Amino acid sequence: MVFSMVSFITGVHLVFDIFSNGFNTYVLAGIIFAFYLAHIVWPKERDRDEDFSILDLVEFFIQLPYQSVAMVLRGIGRAFRDNDGVDVDL
Repeated sequence: MVFSMVSFITGVHLVFDIFSNGFNTYVLAGIIFAFYLAHIVWPKERDRDEDFSILDLVEFFIQLPYQSVAMVLRGIGRAFRDNDGVDVDL
């Protein structure tokens, strides 16, 4: 859990770094890796011993970047899937 929090804080620091020092591909890769690692390392709800509301709040913020990117990618995938959805003619 501590490693996940450290990875999340590192990712947040890299986000501030990319905005303050300009775009860098290696920093962007570090951001993606740090947030993904924080998501993977964070213990699932069934693995926790007790119910702590503060841990639920921390989990929300750690999972937020991963879930946001996943939601956008799923939306793009659904938009381009071949089904009877939205049809755009040009």
